[in-house]
Amino acid sequence: YLQAYKTLYKLHEQVHGSSDHLLAEKVAHLTHLIRDNYWFADGGDEPVDMYHEVLFNKGRKAAPHRIGKQSYWMPSFSSSGYSYRFDAFANVLVSLFDVANDEQRSAVDKFIKHVCHDDMPVLPAFHPVIQQMDKDWKELKVMFSYTFKNKPYEFHNGGLWSMITGFYVADLARRGKMKEAKHYLKGIHTANALTMEDEEWGFPEFVHGKKLTPGGTYCQGWSAAAAIIGHHALQGEQVFGLNEE
Repeated sequence: YLQAYKTLYKLHEQVHGSSDHLLAEKVAHLTHLIRDNYWFADGGDEPVDMYHEVLFNKGRKAAPHRIGKQSYWMPSFSSSGYSYRFDAFANVLVSLFDVANDEQRSAVDKFIKHVCHDDMPVLPAFHPVIQQMDKDWKELKVMFSYTFKNKPYEFHNGGLWSMITGFYVADLARRGKMKEAKHYLKGIHTANALTMEDEEWGFPEFVHGKKLTPGGTYCQGWSAAAAIIGHHALQGEQVFGLNEE
């Protein structure tokens, strides 16, 4: 939604040759709301634009995700409280869309490094995994269209996704973190090279988060696209039309 506003603002500028101040205000306000409501800073003053003061403070106090300077953006909140699982794609996009500052980006980078496998550095869709004994399992097991896919360490329940990692590589390269970008691109290549249906380079939809075995759809286009995105980003190319001046 934020990026749609940003794009509309840029289109207006190109077509009319002038800025739409109302759109600019909406972009700035929405960016501010995301920063204030989805990032828990240690201590300090309360954000100005909290949606709900009690909800925010209870959420910040209960947040289990801090390990040293590692932290991440909260995925969602409702009247019952915050959800605390790490949503990898959301955390990558909040950096790509320039909502995050450098300190927040660094904290997320450290958390991602902590949760990724050294042998196959590919980002999990969500972390930690929901197990059958967890209270969230009851809700998770009824959330599917045709067949249940979210077994522990599979699909969105802790499965590892090349597609998400491709966006992360692009973000790292954009920030000049070439060593780290190459590291995660190598993870994408390792995942994409896994054998499926007796053929090498199966380009699996996801990888099992514990066994590191391929899963989901064979020859998934977005898994292949992740490698292409990462490669071109490391060549210094602008792979996404974001935040143009």
